[in-house]
Amino acid sequence: MTIITAIVEKHKTESKLGITFSRLNSDSPLVIEKIHDDGLFVSTDLKAGMIVQSIMGIPMMFETAKLAVDTLRSANAGEQVEVNVRVNIGEVIKTDMEQK
Repeated sequence: MTIITAIVEKHKTESKLGITFSRLNSDSPLVIEKIHDDGLFVSTDLKAGMIVQSIMGIPMMFETAKLAVDTLRSANAGEQVEVNVRVNIGEVIKTDMEQK
């Protein structure tokens, strides 16, 4: 298992982070559903399907998508926002190869 950390800076409190989360059910982990083209996370290594380990240092693996979004939105202008995800190394290599 590999941990990937993505850090972006919110220039404005209302900046679009461009990340959507979901869970299949109450027993499944929180995952990235989509990285939107108009958000700050588009320039990071985060991809749909990655399991969210923590956001801003708060464990999120079995939390709700709403809590994840609210945590990100709570960051102030000029503050760095951090998302840590877990992936299998094979998934990272496969994704990188598909993009080439």
